[in-house]
Amino acid sequence: MMTCVGNSQVRPKLKRAEMTVTGTRAESLNGAPVTLLTVKGSRRLSRTKIETASVYHALIFHPDSRILSIGGGFLNEGPLATVTITWTIQKTPNDYKNTDKKELRIGNHAINKIVTLAGKSFSLSKGNLFIIKLNQDWVPESLQINEQLVQPVESKTVLDAFKSSSPGDEVIQRLELAQ
Repeated sequence: MMTCVGNSQVRPKLKRAEMTVTGTRAESLNGAPVTLLTVKGSRRLSRTKIETASVYHALIFHPDSRILSIGGGFLNEGPLATVTITWTIQKTPNDYKNTDKKELRIGNHAINKIVTLAGKSFSLSKGNLFIIKLNQDWVPESLQINEQLVQPVESKTVLDAFKSSSPGDEVIQRLELAQ
């Protein structure tokens, strides 16, 4: 599991109720080559009150590779936040020096409440759960699920939301949190 605390030097000037990214969590799941991504945020309710919330969540299916590590982080630049997930993969079995890095970048615009991925835009008002499938070349294809998890939640709750919104998907149904 990777937890990243943000770049606190950049303080965006956002209006009340606009969400800024404050952290990310990425973890591998059992049952398929998949990473569960949670992007956390906060919004100002008044001069003295800030509310924590979930910005969005993604199930990221990737090619079946020997993953040595998952990393990444985020950068806030005014109303724009970019979340980056990196995977270090082993190119050949039992050769830990012969590796490759794969990367996925997801943009988030706090004012417009839009997530961007591979040139496509998604309105967070239509849901903040995403299924991202990376092909053999690690190129993403995305699907937005019409469901909202706005309160900060544990990984199990996020996974359960994906399962309940995809009852006919056998692969998603057999996913489990790593112990």
